[in-house]
Amino acid sequence: MKNTKIIKSLTVMLMLIFFIVPNYIAARNMPKLTAITTFAPDVPPPIKRNYPAYVIVNFETIELIKELDNGVKYHFWTFDGSVPGKFVRVK
Repeated sequence: MKNTKIIKSLTVMLMLIFFIVPNYIAARNMPKLTAITTFAPDVPPPIKRNYPAYVIVNFETIELIKELDNGVKYHFWTFDGSVPGKFVRVK
């Protein structure tokens, strides 16, 4: 039991050291861009940049109760008040 906890702790520490922290540092140095989001049937424009970027996608999640086609009320988890949510294009 004790060895399993130690192995799990070491695994988490190694993941932080070798994967999460370097990616966080790399992302801090990238240009920050805001993603273009659109509702259907529109689609965001193609991405023309050829360099990595830290892309911020802004969505607001809202829980709503809406009526389905047959009059049944359903509890939805919406994105910006819509089901389905917006289109996002990220590279």
